[in-house]
Amino acid sequence: MPKVSGAFQKYIQLLKQGKVPIEDLVFTKRIPKNSNEYQKRSTVESNSMHLLDIEGRSLKAGEILKYVITNYYETQSKK
Repeated sequence: MPKVSGAFQKYIQLLKQGKVPIEDLVFTKRIPKNSNEYQKRSTVESNSMHLLDIEGRSLKAGEILKYVITNYYETQSKK
């Protein structure tokens, strides 16, 4: 565990220093169903598709969902 913890801390510092290209942070998933066919579950993918639906965009089966996980809401609540 010390090696894992050390590696984790190293990458946290790189992120905080802005030394990680945004492309390295993107998750990619091919969607097997249309976005309206997903049940309301609290997963990153379903929440991302729900946000797209709110904006009037939806994904169809076979399309690619790309997203970056952030702590945006956590940092906003601390202001």
